[in-house]
Amino acid sequence: MGYEYPMFERYADGGEPKREPADTNLEKLCVDFIREDCQRLNYSNETEKRGKSGIPYNYEQDVNRLCFERAIHRFLQSGTKETAFDIYYCYSDLFSPFGRGYQATRTLLETLSDHESNGSSLLMSHRDHYSHSVYVFLLGIAVYKGSAEMRHAYNKHFGFEEESAESCNHFLKNWGLTALFHDIGYPFEIAHQQIKTLAYQLVGKQIGKKDRPWECPPPFVSYGKMEQFTKIIEAERYLDLNDIFASELSKRFGKKLGIGYEKFYDILEHRAVDSVLYMDHAYFSGLLMLKRLLAVRDEDGKYTSYDFHAKEPLKELDALIAILLHNSLYRFEFGVIGSFKSGDLSKRLSLKDEQPLCYLLMLCDELQCWDRATYGQNTRKQMSPFGADIFFENGGIQAVYWYDELYGERAKKSSAYQNMNPKADGSIKFRDDIAEFLNLDDVGGLTVSTVLKKKDRILKKYASNSNYLNLYDFALALNGRYSSKLSADTIENLSDTQLIELQTELEREFDKLPLEYKLSNLAQARTYEVHLEKINCFYSSVPMDYEIVTEFSEEELGVLAFWEHDRWEEEKLSMGWIFDDNYKNKEERELRRVHGDLIAFGDLTQEAKDKDAEPMRLLLKLLNLYDGLRMYRLAR
Repeated sequence: MGYEYPMFERYADGGEPKREPADTNLEKLCVDFIREDCQRLNYSNETEKRGKSGIPYNYEQDVNRLCFERAIHRFLQSGTKETAFDIYYCYSDLFSPFGRGYQATRTLLETLSDHESNGSSLLMSHRDHYSHSVYVFLLGIAVYKGSAEMRHAYNKHFGFEEESAESCNHFLKNWGLTALFHDIGYPFEIAHQQIKTLAYQLVGKQIGKKDRPWECPPPFVSYGKMEQFTKIIEAERYLDLNDIFASELSKRFGKKLGIGYEKFYDILEHRAVDSVLYMDHAYFSGLLMLKRLLAVRDEDGKYTSYDFHAKEPLKELDALIAILLHNSLYRFEFGVIGSFKSGDLSKRLSLKDEQPLCYLLMLCDELQCWDRATYGQNTRKQMSPFGADIFFENGGIQAVYWYDELYGERAKKSSAYQNMNPKADGSIKFRDDIAEFLNLDDVGGLTVSTVLKKKDRILKKYASNSNYLNLYDFALALNGRYSSKLSADTIENLSDTQLIELQTELEREFDKLPLEYKLSNLAQARTYEVHLEKINCFYSSVPMDYEIVTEFSEEELGVLAFWEHDRWEEEKLSMGWIFDDNYKNKEERELRRVHGDLIAFGDLTQEAKDKDAEPMRLLLKLLNLYDGLRMYRLAR
């Protein structure tokens, strides 16, 4: 295989960065895939091309790939929403699915996150989908890495004659688009379920699994004027977005399911109108993705993703069809579940159908049932796995789910635990439910087991709390200390107009950074809640009877500066940097990956120490400016 980060061997003094220890086989598979199989990701044939940091462009792409690898490690070590953010950010920066960088992706992701955290507590049943989508993404990478059958099916469908770095990079991009965005339509389902929950509560009826449409008390939410939502502005070949999907479904599944174009179109046209009990978020996810991709234009104002007059279809349609089908459309609307129970296995989705992204998304969406934040009133009471691992032995998939041993017998009696354990006849409900719509024999079968285990993961969650703290905005401002000479003193008296102009300038400057430095600013912003614990402070959007902090003492700034330097030093070392203060300029420093400040905090110059302290003064101003938050002190 050779050097896994070849440009590090050529330029960096420290050589190839060491691998971080993996806690699970899932993490090992994902990291190995990024490091070993995705070489030359985003490389350019222009040998003289330079990256954003002034180093050779292909060298910077190796650094970007390492950033992605480290982000995966951080998330699988913690599972938090904050570290999930880094995965979304890396993918958006590397592949720009909807235009340049995270800005073009931001609305889709933050809308899902905000609706879940603020609106889902009104539902009877709801679990997180923001971090869940990242887990699904990583599960899919593990399945692709561990299953020869999956790799073969993918390569055959997309025309790769053999496994290569090119086929792996192609998979990473397409699977990321599929998995990371498959649930962005959930806000439409949340609104529907809120009214349904209220209606049931008002009449004193419990929501159960055996609901029938005629039992649902009115009112229920339905979405009108869908013809405006699905309309295509510049179209001659297609009637609307449903027409595009119906045409693709007919080509891909018509013969298998015995359904023609007209039926497919009719089902889609009424998907948001006649859904009494359940609103299919997957349908809205597919529509949102298709609308967003069709809106991507180049600098000349022309569509970059799709030419309505060309014969070639939208290249992302495989991902979009997988998203459209993953929830209930394929299983229930097309009658697949019923056919399985009647003994007709022919309608189950198979890898032989040459729809590998559909198959993989349905599989991983079901397997990912652990470590999901619970929002719904009933869901919060339920027992579920806190962790899991995945193995590939004897040609099949082995999924192991961990339950907290602290709950012992209660965990064993939970429905989730019972469903994952074999009955007297050898059946396992969790596995058999998946087998109703997926042919698991295609991947060598699925084995499921459970383990009672001590839950000892460090969440790194602290007292600081706000539903409104915008990590991205804060990271922009932190970078503004350098690019725009932004300081705590310069922002205090800005008008609303000046603030908008400043935000635009900060985004422009942030976009010029290489991915490594963007992530560093994000990590610095995210870690402040950790540092504040050291001086008995926290921030919150809730008014509290604690002392409000308007400024930090010199002693407190010293403590904060010490811990920020510690964080920065650990980050640099993990990214392959080493100490050396003998370099002529920034370009040489970046090329060799050496830095003169990789020393103990006490040995730093006062100027370097001040660089670590100033952001905390800036934080005090920014919390109020951007979010209306307050900083509090627990005790002197």
